[in-house]
Amino acid sequence: MQKLKERKASSILVIVWLVMYILAQSTDLDLLLCGKGSNIIGLEKWRFYTAGFIHTNPIHVLGNVYLMYWLGSKYEKELGSFRFFTTGFFGSTVAYIVYGLIYPNATNCVGGSGFWYALAGELLIRQLRNKDFTKSGQKWLIIYALVFLPIIPIIPGMNYGTVMFHVTAFVFGMIGGFIPDWSKS
Repeated sequence: MQKLKERKASSILVIVWLVMYILAQSTDLDLLLCGKGSNIIGLEKWRFYTAGFIHTNPIHVLGNVYLMYWLGSKYEKELGSFRFFTTGFFGSTVAYIVYGLIYPNATNCVGGSGFWYALAGELLIRQLRNKDFTKSGQKWLIIYALVFLPIIPIIPGMNYGTVMFHVTAFVFGMIGGFIPDWSKS
């Protein structure tokens, strides 16, 4: 139970992703909440905020659930639940807005990976700024940033838009890594 208290934001996010995915299987919830391009979205601006909660298939939702659980178990306590959630939420939202502007006729933009890409970006900067970083054993973020981001285009189903979306969220998170955490001062 203590671990759940330390991972409030990531646990709630995982539950919301799973519930939304299950509801979307028997309703048109995914069509109501998915992201769309700027030419199509009209007055439905909520889609920029809600697209990160919708997933298209079981592998999609389970992959994001696994990564959020993993990031949450490692870093939510360090960042605090509020910072953990807001970094992911706003990184995802900004990425959906940028995507919608670059692809103005996009019709179905969904997925929670913007959350964890933004978190990975912030954590990378925080770890690089930490003088004890080399002792922390968390060098995987540097490897992630330098190796994984450039190979996204060769993963089946990925394209320039997908890469741009993920890089936008990651860069947003990196910028967040330079913003002081006022709640812990």
